[in-house]
Parts: sequence; C-alpha cells; structure tokens
Amino acid sequence: MELFIGSPPDAKFINDILDVARVEIGEMGIREDPIDIKDLFSKCTRMMKTQAENSNLTLESEIPDNFPFLLGDLKTP
Repeated sequence: MELFIGSPPDAKFINDILDVARVEIGEMGIREDPIDIKDLFSKCTRMMKTQAENSNLTLESEIPDNFPFLLGDLKTP
C-alpha cells in the first residue's frame, strides 16, 4: 500500500513508517548493503558547500581513509 498525502516529503515520511510496520510484521525484509560513509559525507558536503559559502560559512568534513563501511538498507525512493 502506498499513501500520498500533501507534498512528496509527507508521502515519503508516511511510506517510511509503513515500511517499518511491514518489517516488524515480517512482510518485508531489510537488506544489509555496505555504505561508504566517507563517500556519502563527501557528496553531502559538495551539495551544501555553495549554500554555506553564500551564508559566509565554511563547511568541511574530515573522515579517515580507513573509516569502515557501515551496513544499511540503500532502498532507493
């Protein structure tokens, strides 16, 4: 079941809650994908850097090269 209320962010939030309920009752599983946190933070920093500079802020991220991958469900919206 997909539920759409108001704006797309509202719908995503509600659908995420429904996904948690599906996992809890065993209708849906959780994958364990390796997540490269260093790469993720690098992408986020690049995306937000211009906004920070426009506000006279400096945005940096420092993550060690040997930072381990984490496991998480990379389900795409």
